[in-house]
Amino acid sequence: MKPKFTTKKVVNSKNFTTANITEVPQEYTCPKVTGEVTYNGKEDSDGIAITAVYKLGDKSVYAYTTYLQSIESGSTESFEINPISTELPDHDSVEVYVQNW
Repeated sequence: MKPKFTTKKVVNSKNFTTANITEVPQEYTCPKVTGEVTYNGKEDSDGIAITAVYKLGDKSVYAYTTYLQSIESGSTESFEINPISTELPDHDSVEVYVQNW
């Protein structure tokens, strides 16, 4: 199965940057989103929420959130967002947002 999105938007903030955002086809479920998040905060974080927002044009059509339990200041961690669904709505882009949890 080919990935559905044609573009991706990297949304960075003061404390977080994301990189290598990719939609990865799966054999039996919908594609997952993988990437890396770097935490630039001054102190370690007890947890972060990472949300993929799937869009068609300017309209959000689906969103799914995953969590990392902890992340050290200055570190980069890989993540996977695996929506619990066999199919995603049609979309042409995905945006990834990260925040403290």
